[in-house]
Amino acid sequence: MNKNLISNANKRIFEIFNEDLIFVIAIVFLGIDSLIQQLYFGVVKSTGVCLIFFSIALIIKIQKKNSRTIKKIKVIAILLTFIIPVMVLYWIPNYTIKEAVKIVEKDAKQNYGIEAKSIEYFRIPNTNEGNFLVNQNYKIYLKAEKTVIKYTFNPLTGKYMRIN
Repeated sequence: MNKNLISNANKRIFEIFNEDLIFVIAIVFLGIDSLIQQLYFGVVKSTGVCLIFFSIALIIKIQKKNSRTIKKIKVIAILLTFIIPVMVLYWIPNYTIKEAVKIVEKDAKQNYGIEAKSIEYFRIPNTNEGNFLVNQNYKIYLKAEKTVIKYTFNPLTGKYMRIN
């Protein structure tokens, strides 16, 4: 009795988890990724997740409906649906670009008496500290009247340093 119940539940999960749902999940991940890219100025490398889901949905669409390959791919897709958000939340930077700018603006004002008139920021490789999704720092230029103060800011740790 329990074996049939589990078997029916598995079949139902596989029926629900079809290529259309996987496409929807990919689109939702794409929207979330777009928000993450804006907040963290592109230092998070999470766009590949969306491509994985689009690829899985495409493979399921092309393959025969009840093949063993499809079942394996669906199991992978189900696992990834739960694992990926946890991974992204675990590895997401602690500081957005706006938070980083506020911190270095405060430092420039307190330590150098400079109030920025304009701000520019870029991404630079982080060779010391990083993780699976984040391996870049923010590079922030604070421009005053005749002065430019440059900072590098690690979005994972919050460590920053004035550079010349």
